[in-house]
Amino acid sequence: MNELLKQYVGKNCIIYSLEDFVNTTGVITSLNEPWMEVETKNGKKLINTEYVLRIEEKPEKKK
Repeated sequence: MNELLKQYVGKNCIIYSLEDFVNTTGVITSLNEPWMEVETKNGKKLINTEYVLRIEEKPEKKK
């Protein structure tokens, strides 16, 4: 799974997980199995990748 996640490092993403039943939006800054670090607007968050259901790259707003 780590190989698939690497393509999202440095990108603004929406992360859907079973861990907290809340979607997390932020930039994935690092991967260290089984954890991913995400920089959100409220600070850093660690998410266990074993509970991630889906990751989507968040499109940038058009001006």
